[in-house]
Amino acid sequence: IWHDGARVKHMMDTFYNNKRVLVTGGAGFIGSFLVLGLLRAGARVTVITRPGGNTWRLLDMRGSVAIRQVDLLNKEETLSALTSIQPELVFNLASLVNTTQSVDVLDELLLQNFTIAKNLFQAAVQAGVQKVVQVGSIEEYGHGEVPFVETAREVPISAYSLAKVMTTHLALWFHRMGALRVSVVRPAATFGPAQGFGMLTPNLIRACLEKKDFSMNPGDQIRDLIFVDDVARGIMAAGAHLEADGEIVNLGSGKLYRVKEVALLINELLGNPITIQFGVYPYRPLDTMRFYMDSHKAHQLLDWHARTDLTLGMRQTVAWYRAHYQEMPYGQS
Repeated sequence: IWHDGARVKHMMDTFYNNKRVLVTGGAGFIGSFLVLGLLRAGARVTVITRPGGNTWRLLDMRGSVAIRQVDLLNKEETLSALTSIQPELVFNLASLVNTTQSVDVLDELLLQNFTIAKNLFQAAVQAGVQKVVQVGSIEEYGHGEVPFVETAREVPISAYSLAKVMTTHLALWFHRMGALRVSVVRPAATFGPAQGFGMLTPNLIRACLEKKDFSMNPGDQIRDLIFVDDVARGIMAAGAHLEADGEIVNLGSGKLYRVKEVALLINELLGNPITIQFGVYPYRPLDTMRFYMDSHKAHQLLDWHARTDLTLGMRQTVAWYRAHYQEMPYGQS
């Protein structure tokens, strides 16, 4: 559901109509919503997925989008793909998400985030791409001071957040070198339909649907949660606005929620079928209790605001899982 005002929607449709757009990671949770938004705006969309990647989120778009399996860790294969696709605009959402607070996962996360981005940016320069939008994460701010602002120095607390910070600075370096127009967006914690199991919202919804009591930490953390449609719209706005070139732009809801409050809302929307046992598990050692961003820059540069409040977004999310959760492949992000 797209809630743009008529003027903003007209601008986006005009910009994207008939434009050749590549979305890496377009079969993922946020990526699939971005692909849908681009198709609705008239773009000609190609999605790159990893070899053997599951494209179940794109099933309803199969006739409208080209899907290519490309190993982005292979520089030659990446360049060959971009040369043949000839995109005018690239959105990079190819990313391994693993917020484990351990040095043991560093090599894998650098490969699957930083190295892929490096190969992609280099290929984009050689293929004559006009602009790349790098999709980062609120995780990059880590133990920084809240509310997070784009000019703050990042304090990563996981290998994932470190890899994303490195990728952000790599992207901006390409821009400073004059090699490539680049924008970076950092969404807040995103929820919505078709999110893979492993995150709190889908895990708790599944527990409710299966009527299995749910154990978690005390849930007193303060978080900025944003609906996936709003994130997709913000990413598209960054691609369309010249003002975003060379900039990092936060995409947050502007609303603060206690995790316990979110968990109780999900249970309530499903008829309170389970008992949520708060405090069974401790917080992780480096977990931050207050984790939210300032998004005024997006309001000013992109004419973008989050439109979907938590209750409305969670109603849509719960309705989707009611209908589809048993069809979802487990372990898919």
